[in-house]
Amino acid sequence: MSTGRADSIGMCVAGACAVHCIATPLIVGILPVVGLPLLGPRAEWLFLSCSLVLSSSAIFSGCIRHHRWLPVAIFVGGAAMLLASHTLVEDEGMAGRVAIVTGAASIICAHLLNVRLCQCTPHAPQCR
Repeated sequence: MSTGRADSIGMCVAGACAVHCIATPLIVGILPVVGLPLLGPRAEWLFLSCSLVLSSSAIFSGCIRHHRWLPVAIFVGGAAMLLASHTLVEDEGMAGRVAIVTGAASIICAHLLNVRLCQCTPHAPQCR
């Protein structure tokens, strides 16, 4: 799989994860009424783990290609925010939502930067 495609998938997964984390508390009361069961904490961790593994593989393969490690730093910061929101924040109030949105936005920015750096060549004027 090409780095650009992997970054695109990583951005979509990070965005979907953020939407899921923000929307779940809003619709949690409606799900049992319409007959849909709630997903447990294991499903949350599985979703988060899969998205972080996919994103990290795309980011690292791109960084090996273009030899710039800023996307990794941005990704690590975003991943830390997401992990902190799932482990340290007891209730899913405003602090948890801010951490989720900030973490997901950081991961998406890391992917966008990674795509840009992968597209740059040493002689491209937009890369200087």
